[in-house]
Amino acid sequence: MTESRNASDIHVLALPLAYIYARNVLVLSTPVPDKPTFAQFLAWAHTKYRRVLFLGGGGTDLLSSRWSVEPLASDRFQVPEYDSPSNAYPRFVRQKEFDYGIYALEPPRANAPSGFDLDVGVRDDLHVLRFHAKEESQGHTFRWSRDRSYVSIVHLTPANRTVTIWMNNGGRPANASPATVRILLDGHLLGAAFVTDGYHAYTVSIPPAVASAAAATGEPVRLTLETPTWNPQRALGAPDDRDLGVMVDRVTIQ
Repeated sequence: MTESRNASDIHVLALPLAYIYARNVLVLSTPVPDKPTFAQFLAWAHTKYRRVLFLGGGGTDLLSSRWSVEPLASDRFQVPEYDSPSNAYPRFVRQKEFDYGIYALEPPRANAPSGFDLDVGVRDDLHVLRFHAKEESQGHTFRWSRDRSYVSIVHLTPANRTVTIWMNNGGRPANASPATVRILLDGHLLGAAFVTDGYHAYTVSIPPAVASAAAATGEPVRLTLETPTWNPQRALGAPDDRDLGVMVDRVTIQ
């Protein structure tokens, strides 16, 4: 199984599994699948197959109390991609990078683990939505956020009172907007953090009523990060043409 973040990425990963290795592959049509329907599919699939696996590179909302997820492996590789100008020969070849994780989708666990601690950039594919690809620098794994990025929080309890996020503005230039990150939990604004250069922990409080209401659903809830973005190509003339928020290294809830 793979996600629908990018159609060409899907074909590169999914088609060889189906046509070369004769695996049964389901390509999700949306990064936010209907979970009751997906639960019915999983119940059927577990009667037909020994294991049901998810293969993807981040950006799929696929966590639920209806099933459990076990990370198995992850990898990163590059393939050559030719320049494709209109009415001209290719001028150069660049390396297109893929990163992916493999997860087993299992029946729900009887005893869910307590607490939430996510090392972003390490087997986080089913927890993040609308982030850029995994990266590693100076001993930190991270992902760049976008203008609005989401983290799926599991095992939230009414007793949880704080959200701590380790972030870095990534050397944002002076001519870009300040890296002020608004932090919301289940749609409720918890506070804002002015993110500076270097990795630092930023903590906001969770009101008791918000924690109780979110925990009562029994389902994962969304932590939202809203950030003014900047573009290295426009701001600095660099090759990177992505719209970048902040570098997110870790998320914990206590």
